[in-house]
Amino acid sequence: MKSSAVSAFYLDEKEFANAKTLEASNDIWLPGNIKPANDFFICYSGYSQDNMLAMSELMKDSISKGKKAYIYEFNVLSDRQDVYVRHSEAKTIDAIDLTRCDKAILEELYLAAMAEKINFGDVETMRGENKMLDKGAFFNAIVENPEILKAGKAHGILENCKYYRITYVAGGREYALLFIMDKEAIEVNKHNCCNVTIKLTKRVLVEFPMFN
Repeated sequence: MKSSAVSAFYLDEKEFANAKTLEASNDIWLPGNIKPANDFFICYSGYSQDNMLAMSELMKDSISKGKKAYIYEFNVLSDRQDVYVRHSEAKTIDAIDLTRCDKAILEELYLAAMAEKINFGDVETMRGENKMLDKGAFFNAIVENPEILKAGKAHGILENCKYYRITYVAGGREYALLFIMDKEAIEVNKHNCCNVTIKLTKRVLVEFPMFN
């Protein structure tokens, strides 16, 4: 299965004119309380309505830094054909949309995060007399504390997963994001390179320094 991923470069005119190789970066506009990361890549999952609004925010942010935002698109790959992930598949899958999986997987991630003493606030809600995991609140907690995903891997949960798709609600908008943990998830050509087009006409090679 192939999915679209979207991010941006911030470049001034000289950088754009001379660019042949560019580095992907998490240091762009990201919604809400998302923090830049050093060891995985955060980007947008395609062009949903709110993701399109995020592109406008990217452009405003780049201008405030004296540059221009150049949006680019690439693909992430998965061996999966079915979107929905059952609990029995969790140990073997290489990618997951956390909004389309057995709730038991999310509950195991939650327990792993609790075991690692990650502080992310209350993500439970009352259903009658019982406490239950609030999926929306937990998704936001994961996006703002992605060490939850790492805790899951440390506890054998989604241990082979190379990227995660997850929704994040901030400022009344719902963004669709990708958290890429392994460069092998990114589609490359026969030369093992990832090329993208910026400003419709200019092709550049993209490097992902967060993957060493």
